[in-house]
Amino acid sequence: MQTFATSVPGDRNEVFSQTIEKEKNVRIMLPLYYEKACLICHGGPKGERDVSGYSKEGGKEGELAGAISVKLPLP
Repeated sequence: MQTFATSVPGDRNEVFSQTIEKEKNVRIMLPLYYEKACLICHGGPKGERDVSGYSKEGGKEGELAGAISVKLPLP
């Protein structure tokens, strides 16, 4: 996640891949960024209740929201 957080804004094609020899796995991560539609529930103001009753995170369009992470065993 630190790799994505420090990447150049606007570089949405970045994918992180790491081979973990000790565990015999490869991990691939794809960053997820807030889009306009996400802000209904995850935007601001932070702490306000969203339409489902949960607290909003205060995210802004284009900010890093999270990542999809997949770990696969090496053959």
